[in-house]
Amino acid sequence: HRAVVAAAPGLAWRLAERDHGRQAIEVIDGALMSARAIDDRASEADLLATRATAYDLLGEAGAATDSFAASVRLAERLPDPVRAADARHGEAIVRLRSDNPHESVEALSLLDAAGAAYAEAGLAERAAECAHEAAALLGRLGSYDASRQRYVAARDAYLAIPEVLRADDSVDAQKYRALKERHDAL
Repeated sequence: HRAVVAAAPGLAWRLAERDHGRQAIEVIDGALMSARAIDDRASEADLLATRATAYDLLGEAGAATDSFAASVRLAERLPDPVRAADARHGEAIVRLRSDNPHESVEALSLLDAAGAAYAEAGLAERAAECAHEAAALLGRLGSYDASRQRYVAARDAYLAIPEVLRADDSVDAQKYRALKERHDAL
């Protein structure tokens, strides 16, 4: 069972990258059964989030949000606040793509909860990323003052990250530089 749980995420990603999303979900579902058989709740939460992402790649937002929500519930019971924040963050990404205002409000709430958990855990770059995504969402919704406040908060969070961690070509570093350029232009 442990080998199945360990191998499933990588295999599922390879399948999803090759447009075999349904097969990816089947692999993950099999691994979920294995994780449950060996009572590995942490892996189960991770697999639920992986399955949610696979559903999202297939364009099945409802199934994706349901799977992310199940991952959050399980991670909270562990308790593992960072794992729960990761799943909330993933669910927020799915929801913020919707044109439904209710989904946008839910996405904002999820981003705030994930960002707070990341900050509490000392994961400043992840907290800043949530603030940045919330700012972008608020801007798309036309709430420009709130958006600007979130961008400033994200900028401040990115600036609080030690330079050595910002000085690479990672996605977080790229976001920091883009945010800094936008702020400097204001």
